[in-house]
Amino acid sequence: MAEKASGWPVTGGSGPAAGIIGITDTTSVRALCRYYPPGNGVEFVYVPSARQFVTGRPSICSFNGSPHQQLAHSINAVHSYVLGGMLQRGPHGEFLTNEQSGHYGQNWTNFYRHFLPKWLAEMTGLAVRHQSWEAK
Repeated sequence: MAEKASGWPVTGGSGPAAGIIGITDTTSVRALCRYYPPGNGVEFVYVPSARQFVTGRPSICSFNGSPHQQLAHSINAVHSYVLGGMLQRGPHGEFLTNEQSGHYGQNWTNFYRHFLPKWLAEMTGLAVRHQSWEAK
C-alpha cells in the first residue's frame, strides 16, 4: 500500500475546513479514528465517486445551509451524488453510521449501504455498523 499523505489535500489539516475531519483513499485516518462525537453523534457526508468522507461541525459562518449541506459545500460536492447520515461511536469504539439526512438520505442505495461500511472499516481498521433508513 502506498504511503498516505499526512493531511487533507490543499489544507494540510485533518479536513477541508476548520471543524471538519475528512478522509480519502490517500489521507491519514488518525484524526477520524480518535474522534468520538458527543451525544447522539454528528453529521457526515460521503461522496462515493471521489471516496471523500467528511464529518464534524464546521466553524460558524464557514458555509451556508444545514450541517449536511455545509459538509458537502466544504468538499465542493455535487449534491445529487452525496450520501449523508449521522456518525457515532459504539461501546467498543466501533463506528455507528446511519442514513438520517433530510438532504441526502434519499441518495442511499443497497450498493452504498454495503460499500460505505466496508470502505470505512478498511480505511480505519475499526468495525462499522450501518443502519439503513428503512430500519429505523
